[in-house]
Amino acid sequence: MEVGFVMVFFASAAVIFWRKSDEWVALVVALFLMTFGGTLPGVAAALPAAHPDWWLPLRFVELLRGCADRRVANVSMGDEEPT
Repeated sequence: MEVGFVMVFFASAAVIFWRKSDEWVALVVALFLMTFGGTLPGVAAALPAAHPDWWLPLRFVELLRGCADRRVANVSMGDEEPT
């Protein structure tokens, strides 16, 4: 079931990137969707348990997710000026 959720997040990010790749907000949202889908609790726990070598790359993706999450929140709250 988690794989289905991840695929939906990745597909949504791909469509946003494909249609609006010239807008930085769309790129940040696409990054957020990809990293959020890839770090869902079931996926984030199962991957390092099955393959311990993936622990560090997964932590890096979680860091990117945090950065993208803050950026999306700033834009949605009106703290960022659109260019």
